[in-house]
Amino acid sequence: MTNLYEERQKEDREWSGVDDAFKPVREFIETDGLIDQDLYDQYKEVTAKVLSRISLVESNANWAFFALKGTEKRAPKWVLIKGANELIRDLPKICSFLESTLPGCSNIRTRSKAVERSVNKFVQLLNNGQLQLLPNKKRLSLTIFEGLLQNWVKLEEQKDEPDKSLLTIYKNFQNLFKNHFSISGHSIDCYEFSQLWLDLLHPYFVKAEEAQTNRRAKHINSLRDLKKWLADHPVVKEDLEQLWGNLPIEEPLDKQVAAAIVAVSEDQV
Repeated sequence: MTNLYEERQKEDREWSGVDDAFKPVREFIETDGLIDQDLYDQYKEVTAKVLSRISLVESNANWAFFALKGTEKRAPKWVLIKGANELIRDLPKICSFLESTLPGCSNIRTRSKAVERSVNKFVQLLNNGQLQLLPNKKRLSLTIFEGLLQNWVKLEEQKDEPDKSLLTIYKNFQNLFKNHFSISGHSIDCYEFSQLWLDLLHPYFVKAEEAQTNRRAKHINSLRDLKKWLADHPVVKEDLEQLWGNLPIEEPLDKQVAAAIVAVSEDQV
């Protein structure tokens, strides 16, 4: 019993330094935090639904924070946009930035044309940034897909009798990438889309391995290895038709915003 107790105590000490992912968020609600406990208690019981709430602040630089609603399939998301190309999903980084930056900001009471342009710019960056918000593997898979499409179009167009319906499918997917995964007023859920694409590729790993005649050839274990083989061996039309027919549609990201903070630099207010 004594040994067992000592083992459990040791395990507790080992885990004591490990924080869960939402600890930085909870630390906002403290005596010295960004949100006063009384204010938090006041709002957490509110049941009225608000489509979205946007706060405008004056800061020393342009940036924006978006809180996106969750769905039955997906957890809520926080996104921080700094500059024109930096979209951040990492919670600790976002919390650290807000904690250090917000106390030095002041509210903007009047929406000027310059402020309105900043809001519209950040909303556009949010809608166009789906690929950047994906985990590394899923982002890589779609980047590879876009590159392969260029190869496959060239291969098909070089044939004596190109398959016009196949070229149409290729170009439909290319347009999807060019339009930042928007289609007919909706967005594509890139997380689900990348997973469908990865699932589709599973049998092609086997095909690529079986096609190797050299026994000493490198095993095809990664997406980058498979990319080299797929460049000359396109995915069959039926698989692409099925992928296109099952595109996961959702509202544009700006329609999923529950709350936002848009910061405008002092010289633009």
